[in-house]
Amino acid sequence: MKKNQPNSLSFFSLFDPRMRPKGSRDPLGSESVWGHMGRRLVGNLTTVTSNLNNFFVSLLSCEYAHQNPNLELAEIQERFARMEQLLAYVRYSIPTNGSNNGILGITKVKQRLESEQGRDNHIALGLTAPLLNNQLSMGLWGLYTPAMARAELVEIDDRRLTTQGEELANHFTSHLARVWRVLCQICDSGEFSPYQLEDLTAGFDGLLGNQANRTLLVESLIASNQSCNAQSALYIVANQYLANQMEVETKSFLNYLTQCDDVLLKNHANDINQVEPILVVNDAVFTWLQGQHDEPVQKVVEKLNQRMNHNTYTVPDSPKSLPHRSFLVSSAQLLNDGHAEEYLQALLQHHREIMKRRNGAAWVEIRDDKVFVRVVSDVGKLPDAKDGFTSLSDIFENSYFLYSFLLIAQEAINKEGKL
Repeated sequence: MKKNQPNSLSFFSLFDPRMRPKGSRDPLGSESVWGHMGRRLVGNLTTVTSNLNNFFVSLLSCEYAHQNPNLELAEIQERFARMEQLLAYVRYSIPTNGSNNGILGITKVKQRLESEQGRDNHIALGLTAPLLNNQLSMGLWGLYTPAMARAELVEIDDRRLTTQGEELANHFTSHLARVWRVLCQICDSGEFSPYQLEDLTAGFDGLLGNQANRTLLVESLIASNQSCNAQSALYIVANQYLANQMEVETKSFLNYLTQCDDVLLKNHANDINQVEPILVVNDAVFTWLQGQHDEPVQKVVEKLNQRMNHNTYTVPDSPKSLPHRSFLVSSAQLLNDGHAEEYLQALLQHHREIMKRRNGAAWVEIRDDKVFVRVVSDVGKLPDAKDGFTSLSDIFENSYFLYSFLLIAQEAINKEGKL
């Protein structure tokens, strides 16, 4: 956005929720590690794309956005935002349990519908009346449509539906029938009266609550993925796992994968189970260090040494392209050998390099044989000395996109059709 330019709107047209604001989080670059490992199993979902209703809305918003041909990108985005927002109000007004779960911007939806102005007057739709601080990057355009693009349902540049996406949208708009026409008319006008929602909720609830519709969308999203060879097999095994009433939980599912008959899934799951304990220990130590400002390095090393009882840490041979592989290998070896001082130096050196790439200052460093902390946190804690780092081996912190995958997959086998 140019300086001193009035009425400008800045946004990301392709927002990747796996990325964090520079220097604000992920001080060890762990997300790039587990994200890389997770992409070998799940090709399109992210940690935030776990609500199937949002995919319904995203698909319909893409359909409405391109009803008029030859529009500029800004016009397409405006139309997308209008439909997304209107369906947020509709979903919030549906009386069935769980119908409004996952609405992005639900706080403002509630405020506007419940306000005196909302009851008596019209509520505006579009980018000038956002439900979020940035409707495009923080809404469905930025968070959900990239996952749809990787499933080949939309083109990422302008969110135009592909042939497969168009077939899905036609199926759902046919189900909505008159309700879809009314939704489009309201979006064309750019505003609505709350009383109009009463005529729309039942029809839209019928679309979302239809189990055949939910299964169709789930299978279109995650049953296979051209950029991920393992995803089709993962979908089959996930259905077996969920059909046995297993819990939607990453570690439990990974353990299930290590026992499955598919060699590729088994290998990927075993690799994750090797990498995760190293990420957990590194994160625990670094977070603890953020609360050790002015602590002598010698005392820090002593406390680390007291906890150097552990299982053997191993970095898998594949994938060779694993981000920060050399650091992970070094961490594993130093932890295995019980070299606390060298481990501390390697951890802080790696962190310093990560922050340098982000053009930021290190959060923690050593000055005059003391710990110097720029970004302080008091939430970090080391395990008890008698338990050591072994006690962290059962902790699982990262999702590898599997939690979102299970939540979406579960929608295809929900026999009761609950939302």
